[in-house]
Amino acid sequence: MIDIPDEVLKSPYFPIYTSLFGQLGAGEYNYLQLQQLQTAVSGGLWMSSSLRCDVSDKNIISRFLVLSIKSLAHEYSAIGLLKLAFEEMRFDEKSRILELLQQQKVQWQSSISNNGEAYAIQNASRFMSAFAENQEFHFGLSALNHLSKLIDDITYDEVAYLNFRRQLQAIHAHLLNANKEFVIICEGSEMPQVKTELQKQWASSNKRTAGQLLIPIEHKSNKNDQAWLIQGNVQFCAQAYPAVTIDHKDAAAFMVLGAFLKNGFLHHVIREQGGAYNCGANYDPNTCAFSFFSYRDPRLAETFVDFDSSLRWLMEQQEDSQFLEAAILTVISGMDKPGSPSDEAIKACHFALHGRTPTIRQNLRQQVLNVTLKDLKRLVTDYLSLDNVKKSVVAPLSKADLVEQLGFEIHKVL
Repeated sequence: MIDIPDEVLKSPYFPIYTSLFGQLGAGEYNYLQLQQLQTAVSGGLWMSSSLRCDVSDKNIISRFLVLSIKSLAHEYSAIGLLKLAFEEMRFDEKSRILELLQQQKVQWQSSISNNGEAYAIQNASRFMSAFAENQEFHFGLSALNHLSKLIDDITYDEVAYLNFRRQLQAIHAHLLNANKEFVIICEGSEMPQVKTELQKQWASSNKRTAGQLLIPIEHKSNKNDQAWLIQGNVQFCAQAYPAVTIDHKDAAAFMVLGAFLKNGFLHHVIREQGGAYNCGANYDPNTCAFSFFSYRDPRLAETFVDFDSSLRWLMEQQEDSQFLEAAILTVISGMDKPGSPSDEAIKACHFALHGRTPTIRQNLRQQVLNVTLKDLKRLVTDYLSLDNVKKSVVAPLSKADLVEQLGFEIHKVL
């Protein structure tokens, strides 16, 4: 687990760097040789960023870079392989890098039709926390367009490629110099020996002079409602409102509100009557946003009307509403969902690293059980006003005129 420096988190090349880990050569090994080593001693190695909103401040991102490898307990060479793949990661295999970036672009483009609502939600909530802004910057549809342009630039312009390579090397150097801590998940009887091998093989760590990182001057886009046009014949609609951090007294009510609106109104009106494949409403404690969405929706303007109508419907409900208990049970079942022993250990580790203490989680669970219909109505009054709403849609190219008439700023996926 590596602390991510602020300048690394802001770099437009950081997600590319993490995606290349384990796919390039390291030290004296080219990428094919390194993959053969991985196959021989492990079930694979990975790099990912673990990002969360701070538990009490939506302007702070809690962040760690995660290097991981899994293997049989006696394969101690896997520990050294993880160190080799990270510390001696190579960036001189240009054809391999271009191949991986092209694969990433194709997979990203093909994922839009299956995850369009996620991109719409991400875009609508992009200014509601530091985490939300970071996610839109790195993984929104504008980032896909930037990746397409980057591939073209570094393919045909050697100077552009050398500058790109220097940026990857600078990110690498910053991370090599950052603070690190280790997590071991294994059978108890194996722990002493695995710990000994870990300490021995990682006793010394390379430090490097870190180069200057490119930080975009214009990190933020404007705050207009946006429509992203794609090849297709259905749309994905989203609208979002600023919400609260996970330790706020209203967080539990926001969690219940999403299930209440979906079960009581949205599913019937948008899916059953409107013909969308799916729909719903969710509170995200990382983006600090409450969002409505529709998935593969044949309608557009009408769906946004239905989002607003669901709030009016809520305000008309009586205290004995049958949907409240069902919504609470839906949230609790998600919180109590068990995982495998290793998954539970990893989850507990991440909870601890990001300040989600057992006390905070237990208090939140109890607060969910105590949510009332009055609490849900208060959220509508206090947070979900027309002044706060932001909208986004991922729509077919043929809907360009319609979304422009509805006031959306038009963008196209390249």
